[in-house]
Amino acid sequence: MTSQNKILNFKSKNKIPPTKKETIKNWLSITKDILDIAWRVAPPLSLAFAGLFLWMYLKHIQWSGLFYESAMTGTGLTFLVLAAVSLSTISLFILSTPSILMGITLSYFDKNQKINKEIFTIYLIALISWLAVINVSPYIDEAYAWIFIAPIITTSLYGYVKSDKLENSTSATHSRKWKIANTLAVILMSNFAIFGIIFPIFFFDGIMSHYAANVNNEISNKTITLLFIPLATLAPGLMYLMLRKTNTGAHNLIKVLANTSIIFIYSTFFLVLIFTPASKILLESTEIYNNNKKKFQILKPELKEIIKNTNIETRSDGELSTISAYIRYSFAGTKLICNEPLEFIDFSNSTSKKRNKIDKSSTLNCVATVPGDLREFSN
Repeated sequence: MTSQNKILNFKSKNKIPPTKKETIKNWLSITKDILDIAWRVAPPLSLAFAGLFLWMYLKHIQWSGLFYESAMTGTGLTFLVLAAVSLSTISLFILSTPSILMGITLSYFDKNQKINKEIFTIYLIALISWLAVINVSPYIDEAYAWIFIAPIITTSLYGYVKSDKLENSTSATHSRKWKIANTLAVILMSNFAIFGIIFPIFFFDGIMSHYAANVNNEISNKTITLLFIPLATLAPGLMYLMLRKTNTGAHNLIKVLANTSIIFIYSTFFLVLIFTPASKILLESTEIYNNNKKKFQILKPELKEIIKNTNIETRSDGELSTISAYIRYSFAGTKLICNEPLEFIDFSNSTSKKRNKIDKSSTLNCVATVPGDLREFSN
């Protein structure tokens, strides 16, 4: 064995185990590679899930024929893709809001320095405090509404004690007034960033309420809605917070948040498909569904005869005929209008199966219209 081989053999036997910091860096590197792959496949997959979501909703309102008919034509397929894009965009925005807010607030700190332990801790205190308050709130009386300021109190106490260490800029000496202003800014930003979890909670609340009503398990509904979902949607922001704590540089904020957030859009649509019916907030955000009664002018005379077979409220004043109805589906001029709103909490597979498929003389008290049939009055 040569002296060079002996040296190599000695090094291999006495290899120094990686430190905790190196292990974290290795895992972050692996995670980055995985997210880079996810970034490339995300657009087509998000459309596929959104398209499946749209089809499931049309299936539940017994109008899946619209999906098939539209998919067979170029224009119809384009509108379906646009509807899927709208669903993907809105859901991704709602799910990403907590992490986006956290990323924006973290940009306040000097990118050329690591975020120190005290700043990292105050964000964790805000997270734990808000999660505790949100999970306790359903079980307390209105007289204890003051509990919602508890996160601000806890972060303020910590900020007061650690005010000298909440600076994350150069080592320049600052006045006491600057330190007080900086401490208040950090306290407000940490609470503002975490408060963003309220958006996904509202997003999932309708889905989980329907699930809880069917399985009669209110506790699991609240645990999933108020604990697991906020933590999941904050995961990208927490990952970025960890990156700023262990590395210098601002990193590519948009890419970190977009890569990690895109994962949750798949989870969202998967949950929507399981916990049917679809998310009311998501459908209302894209204006595919509207639970408010709308007024329309009938433009085509032949539509009057069709509407007579339903219980849709109709009024005639000479040649002007108007109806008042609820929009169950609306996109690119194609509408399904009904005499009653769709109650998501009571909407299930069992009730859907009892209904007939929608056609021009439907017993569902609904009428399908195309562009040029109606003119909607502005509110």
